[in-house]
Amino acid sequence: MKSEAIRHPTSLCVIAIRRNLAAQRHGSFIEGAAVFSVVKCRDWGARFSLEARSFDETHSRAQIIDGIVQRMALGATVLSSAQLHPDYPVHRVDGSSPPAAANELTLIERARPDIEMLWMPYSPREMAYVTAAYDIGSPMGARIRPPGSQAGLEAQALWLYFLWTRCRPKERNWLASGWEAWRAIERARALV
Repeated sequence: MKSEAIRHPTSLCVIAIRRNLAAQRHGSFIEGAAVFSVVKCRDWGARFSLEARSFDETHSRAQIIDGIVQRMALGATVLSSAQLHPDYPVHRVDGSSPPAAANELTLIERARPDIEMLWMPYSPREMAYVTAAYDIGSPMGARIRPPGSQAGLEAQALWLYFLWTRCRPKERNWLASGWEAWRAIERARALV
């Protein structure tokens, strides 16, 4: 079932959280998180920003969640992944229903009643197509990167997937072009 194209939200925050799977057995351990923001403006197109950090066991779950919550704009639409797994049901195909189990993203939603949360289901194969098409590296971990950097890639890949599967073609084209320009500037800054 194909979903109807929608307008890209004026203020969108994409959240990606990387967990240490081995540490999850002994409690929640977030090893990296990223907030990728896209703000549309009438006069100058769109503004992009990415904040990504790596964490260790000295950072509490509450501190990390608080940091994420503080970085989201008031009234933002928040996009997060709901990766399709047989043991991880997504209630509706359109991705708007959150996963059944409470996790960090559910806690973020509870902490910020002003936000609208969108849950975007995807498969690893779909994400591989997006990352290859935009040459952003595999967010699934082809090269070893710090967890925060990895989360930054995942957030951008999820936004691109959202852009191409949910948004109107005209918006899709100019936002993707704007992101490409922003990315080129960010890459050039890293070289300086």
